[in-house]
Amino acid sequence: MIKISVENYSYQNKEPVIKNINITLKEAKITSLIGASGCGKSTFLRVLMGMETGATGQIEFKNEDFSFQKWNIKQKLFSMVPQVPHLLPWKNILNNIIIAISNEKVTKEQKSKEEIAINALKVVQLENHKNKFPDEISLGMAQRVSFARALVLDTQAILLDEPFASLDAHTRYILQEWLANKILETNKYAILVTHDVREALFLSEEIHVLKGIPSEINKTFYNENRNEKSNIKTEKEIISLIGIN
Repeated sequence: MIKISVENYSYQNKEPVIKNINITLKEAKITSLIGASGCGKSTFLRVLMGMETGATGQIEFKNEDFSFQKWNIKQKLFSMVPQVPHLLPWKNILNNIIIAISNEKVTKEQKSKEEIAINALKVVQLENHKNKFPDEISLGMAQRVSFARALVLDTQAILLDEPFASLDAHTRYILQEWLANKILETNKYAILVTHDVREALFLSEEIHVLKGIPSEINKTFYNENRNEKSNIKTEKEIISLIGIN
């Protein structure tokens, strides 16, 4: 398990943005954060990535505690899949992945950075497209490349910041199923930030509803025994908590 506690975060030392968000991640499971726009969901991920500094709190993993004051991104707990893939248009798919590990050392078992990248492409089933450029693949494929780029960093957990928000409904559904299987296959911990209640119910065993500024957990739903009847009831309750009309 990875236990995360963000006690306080204020942007540029102004009013608090996050307060007392405590979650526990489980191996090969997806935990969702859901809430209205501007409630701090993506900011929470950025704090974990070390992209926002000044947060107080700690992370516990394998009986070690890391305070945010001493947090070092090189501890390699987290990598992120953003909403937009941000692939470099002048590099092919393979090199878009290699660039993510350009500063990493290669072990004898790994042989080369190219081999690491190709193995990641195999996981996302795109190894036959390695020489294509971003403008030659679909947006759904680009998001799978983004997932592969997170995989090559070999972190314990993957942070997913609304990765399907810009996709059409059909592609989104296909990639949701694909993602659930890949998290299970790779035994990764995962946090999914989403506005989509049904997406959270479909993918997650635990859903935290965030509300207010500073952002806090309003309620947590445990979604282990999923069925259509219970999902409809939970969906209505989450929507009422978020305040979606």
